[in-house]
Amino acid sequence: MQKIPPIAAIVRATLADEALATGLKDRIAKMQDRLDRLQDCAAKRRQIAKDVMVELDLKKITAPDFTVSIRPGMPSLLVLDEAAVPSIYWEPREPRLNRQELLNELKGGTEIEGVTLSNPEPVLSVRSRETTDSRCVLTRENRGSFLAVAHRSG
Repeated sequence: MQKIPPIAAIVRATLADEALATGLKDRIAKMQDRLDRLQDCAAKRRQIAKDVMVELDLKKITAPDFTVSIRPGMPSLLVLDEAAVPSIYWEPREPRLNRQELLNELKGGTEIEGVTLSNPEPVLSVRSRETTDSRCVLTRENRGSFLAVAHRSG
């Protein structure tokens, strides 16, 4: 029997680690795809629930394990014509709108050429009666729907 030098054992362990890492990368990619599908499905179901509640003018539904309610949303900034927006709202680096300051000014009642507030979308709020209080907010941006979820431990 030939004795294996220690460096060969290190190289063999390295090859095994690399093979495991490759397999794990593949598994993570598949799990990420699954996560994306689950999040998409949840967002679509929330949108359906919100749409039905708004259509039927239901403000609140209480179930044994959760409460769901519709509340007024906040208006978001709609840029109608960037070229018409005054320069004080552009950030000094490469030209870019300071959207937060524009939004605050519009909410404060200032009229600014080139921008307006959107019509607020209703917000679906779900409170779970589990060990943590989860509040999920569903809203829509100009480019389509998105889901923002914030969890609070309570």
